[in-house]
Amino acid sequence: MRYLLLAWGSRGDVQPFVALGLGLRAAGHEVTVAATLDFEAWIREQGLGYTDFGVSVAELSRTDLGRRWLGGTSRTVVGELRMMREVSTLAADVVSTTLLRAVPDHDVLISSTLTFEAGWALARATGIGHAIALFAPALQTSLGSSYVYAALPRRHSALNRVLGALTSTAVQPVVAPIAAELRRRLGVRRPGPLQLREDIRSTPTLLAVSPHVVPPAPDWPMPVQVTGWWTLPAHPGDPRDPGGPGDPGHPGHPGEPDPALLAFVEAGPPPVYVGFGSMSSPDPRGSSRLVADACRAAGVRAVVLRGNADLHVTGDGVLTIEGAAHDLLFPRMAAVVGHGGAGTTGAAFRAGVPQVVVPHMGDQPYWGRRVHELGCGPAPVARRELTAQRLADGIRAALTPGYAGAARRLGDQVRTEDGVAAAVAHLERTFAR
Repeated sequence: MRYLLLAWGSRGDVQPFVALGLGLRAAGHEVTVAATLDFEAWIREQGLGYTDFGVSVAELSRTDLGRRWLGGTSRTVVGELRMMREVSTLAADVVSTTLLRAVPDHDVLISSTLTFEAGWALARATGIGHAIALFAPALQTSLGSSYVYAALPRRHSALNRVLGALTSTAVQPVVAPIAAELRRRLGVRRPGPLQLREDIRSTPTLLAVSPHVVPPAPDWPMPVQVTGWWTLPAHPGDPRDPGGPGDPGHPGHPGEPDPALLAFVEAGPPPVYVGFGSMSSPDPRGSSRLVADACRAAGVRAVVLRGNADLHVTGDGVLTIEGAAHDLLFPRMAAVVGHGGAGTTGAAFRAGVPQVVVPHMGDQPYWGRRVHELGCGPAPVARRELTAQRLADGIRAALTPGYAGAARRLGDQVRTEDGVAAAVAHLERTFAR
């Protein structure tokens, strides 16, 4: 089989697809990953095929729109969705061009949250096989613990499903521009609500998270295979850093962390990791001061990722890094302060360390509340509400025995899972038919 994986987005969207692609290739399939220009060199280094979306996430994140979108500045869901639609509209032409060029050479297309409707349009127009890969549970369900948009997160309630339907209606225009441009070029009309619902129900869907963190919901609108996280092979030579080629977080070499980083970690008590990944900041200097003041007030050593927020913190007991492999670094940390991206949060869960989540946008508030609901860290603090005092309080709370013990126990459970193997087996069973 020839698979085309649509990895539209930042590192958190691309890395799981690369992990899946390596698993599919090992099983004898041909794999092409469609991604932004930031990741071309890294994807090709893995021996996977590559096709580009013609844009750079790193460059986009530094535009005015990117800083407003990724900086956690919006105070309402409506405002956040409006900015996301602007990004989708901006990208519709280049993404559509890439898909129309690449699809004829492949048998199976795997889309994700931001490209699922485009995937349906292509599948209906061309007959290509289509599956959906989700990295967060964005499917309507009454089970609050398994739904990003749950109104009653701690309850099993029909209200979650009802309000979820309204939220889905509001989110649909965000992903519509790419699909609309595709349908225009293909000369096909958007299916009606009944046909679209049937398409959804009949599309194989993979949820690349641990069932220990996201329990399978009995009323999801289609059969969903919860596989476990898709992680890169644990052997030397696989770059597993949180950045990417062209991103500030990419260290430029694979394997063990940099010797200077290891020396810093081993020079005292385990430090706390602080990093917001691909999230931007409208005020990098102010954000850096906030992090420095919080670490000083909490009395902790810290490893700070520069990332797209352009953090730079100096002083005794603090080291600012360009990048390091999460799966190698996090087990050496006392706690992880992150933005709540699915990949970063999953890596901290696997490492068995407590977390402090500072959501900026999207599904990040969900991961923050799941960390807290599972007892692996304090309640999340939204980026727009973050102060040095709140961050210091969160760090101190995360280091208490209760949160640390719960994180360690959950880590022991999720490390036994092989999400890539489960996903490959499910895809082979599905498309062999």
